[in-house]
Amino acid sequence: MKRVLAVLCFFLFALSVVSASFVFDFGPSDPLYAPSLNDSYTFYSGLHYIHQTESSPEGNNIMVMWKEREATDPDKFEVISYRDGTINDFLHLQLGTSVSFFRIGWPEYFLLSPTLQASFNSVFAASDGADVLGFDGSFFFGGEARILDGFVMRFGLRHYSGHTGDEVLQDAVSRNVTDSTGSFEVVNYVRDNMYELGIGYDGNQNVQVFASILLPKKSSWWNPVFHKPDWIESLPGKPTSVRDEAYWNARGGGLGSGYGAYILQGDLNLAYPFSEKYKVFSSLNVKFHQDGTTNHTLTLDDDTVRWEMEWTASLGFTISDAAANKALSIEVLYHDGRFPLLNYFWKRSKYVSVGIAIR
Repeated sequence: MKRVLAVLCFFLFALSVVSASFVFDFGPSDPLYAPSLNDSYTFYSGLHYIHQTESSPEGNNIMVMWKEREATDPDKFEVISYRDGTINDFLHLQLGTSVSFFRIGWPEYFLLSPTLQASFNSVFAASDGADVLGFDGSFFFGGEARILDGFVMRFGLRHYSGHTGDEVLQDAVSRNVTDSTGSFEVVNYVRDNMYELGIGYDGNQNVQVFASILLPKKSSWWNPVFHKPDWIESLPGKPTSVRDEAYWNARGGGLGSGYGAYILQGDLNLAYPFSEKYKVFSSLNVKFHQDGTTNHTLTLDDDTVRWEMEWTASLGFTISDAAANKALSIEVLYHDGRFPLLNYFWKRSKYVSVGIAIR
C-alpha cells in the first residue's frame, strides 16, 4: 500500500510539474527556426547599399531566349544589355514576415509550431532614375520544432519565383529587338515547390550553427527548364517526356541520375553581447547550388562543374527590442556568388554592402 501511495504521489507531482510548464500560445511573433543573417531569401526586412567590385557579366545584362531561333542554335539563349555603361551601385530592399499560427509544448523539452513565412526581395539601380532590376517572391510553409531548449529544426515546402523589372525589359527591347532579330522572353527562375529540411543549434547566445537542404518535388513547375532534373515532371500530372524542346532537345540528353538540382546551405552566427540591449555579431552564410552542373548553358560539353558555391560574410551591431520586439542591426557585408535576384542566377558578383536590417 505504501508503494502504491508513493508511486501515486510521484505521478501527481510529475503531472503538476509538466502541466505547470505546458504552453499553448496563439500567434507567437518569433520563429523557432531563424538561421541566416545574410541570405537574400530569408524572412527578415532590410535595406542595403551595394557596391559591386566585380561582376561576370556586367551589372546591366539579362539572359533571354530568342523565340524565332531554332532549338539547336547556339545563340538561342543570349546575354543582352540594357542601359549604357556598367552599373555597379544598387539598393537592395528586403521585406519579410513570419507567422506562427500557434505554439504548443513544454519550453524546456519540446515546442512545435506550424509556420508561414514570406519575403519580397528587390534590387534598384542606385543612379539614373533608380530603375527596378527585378523582384522576387519566396515563401515557406511547414512545421518548426525546438528540442531541449537548444536544438531547432523545420520541415516544409519552399517556393521561389523571380521577375525582371519592367523598366529593364523596355530598355532591353528598345536596344536589342529589330525586325530582323525577332522577339525574346526573359529566362525566368521559378521553383515550385521544393521540400526544405533544416536543423540547427541556437542554445548558446554567442554561437549558433544551422544547416539545410532543398529537395525538388517530383511534380513541380520549374524554370529555367535546362536546370530541371530528369525525374521531375514538366507540369504536375504530366509525364516526364512532356518537355519544351526549345529548352531541352538542344542538350541532346539528360543530366544523369545523380543530379537533383539540390541546394545546400550552412550558417554560422557569432555574437558578443556587452549588455542586455546591445551586441556585436558576425555571420557566415555558405550555399552550394547543384544546378551549377549545367554551367547555365545547353551544351553537355559544359557540364564540368557539379556544384557552384557562394558565400556571404557580415559584421554588425545590434540593438535588441528596438521596435515591436524586433532587433535593429547596422551591418557591413561582403558577398561572392550569385547576384541577389533570382532571374540573375547565371551572374557571378562580388560586392560590398552596408545597411540596416530588422529581425
